[in-house]
Amino acid sequence: MSIHRHAMEHLDKAHRLLESGEVDHLRYAALEIRYSIEHLFYGLIPQYKDELPDNVIEGDVWRPADIIDMIADIDPTVAHDSEIRIGEQPAPGVAPTQMIVLGRQSGIGKDLLRKVYHKLGFYLHARTDQRPHDPSHLRKRLLKLLPFVEKFRGDTLSGRGLAEKAYFKCIACGRPIVQRTERAGRNPLVTCPNKRCGAIHEYIETDIPGVSEHKLLQHNMKCEKCGSDNWLDVHKLEQGANEGMIVNCCACQAKYQLRKWIRFERLG
Repeated sequence: MSIHRHAMEHLDKAHRLLESGEVDHLRYAALEIRYSIEHLFYGLIPQYKDELPDNVIEGDVWRPADIIDMIADIDPTVAHDSEIRIGEQPAPGVAPTQMIVLGRQSGIGKDLLRKVYHKLGFYLHARTDQRPHDPSHLRKRLLKLLPFVEKFRGDTLSGRGLAEKAYFKCIACGRPIVQRTERAGRNPLVTCPNKRCGAIHEYIETDIPGVSEHKLLQHNMKCEKCGSDNWLDVHKLEQGANEGMIVNCCACQAKYQLRKWIRFERLG
């Protein structure tokens, strides 16, 4: 059975609606295909639940494009087909001559949204020129796009999200954070998934092999009055600037106001 059971149930409904021959059913077939695609994307969420922001897990973020952007940043391989195979080695260090396929999973990326999801959305809304949609054109479009979703029916592998990971606690709020070590090499910054926190941590390699640490990303404001260092959490600066936050020097209590401004710089 396909791991995308809910997605395939909607795809089956789309097939039945197409076969009915009713013109009005074409629009509902387009809707069912979009539902199928949404389930494909939503099915990824549990596999990355430890690494996605809380507002995705809680359902506040639901647009497939937003979800795939976040997951692709976590795991770029999500857009590629994957397969697990095993085989017996004839001897230590010798590659197996026969391999058995344990499962396959098709890659899911923005192409599915661009080629199918968004194109079908056009037929779910009234036209601005108030003309009716052409049913023959819609039927041809549906038949052309169905194979892009149908290919997921054969997926039997649910192995997304498997990787070597580092675990630590947010320095600001204490929430547990998970970061895959491969991603740390691409982007050393990781944001706390707690939507009420958002603290930014920097991944730092140590001199000890296999050991790393995370530190809270901060900006140093040097007091103009006494020269003292004032370390401010970077994730609070933008919100503080929007709210006109007042900052007191930690040593002499001199007051500073956080502001946003527009600045022009000459380039040549």
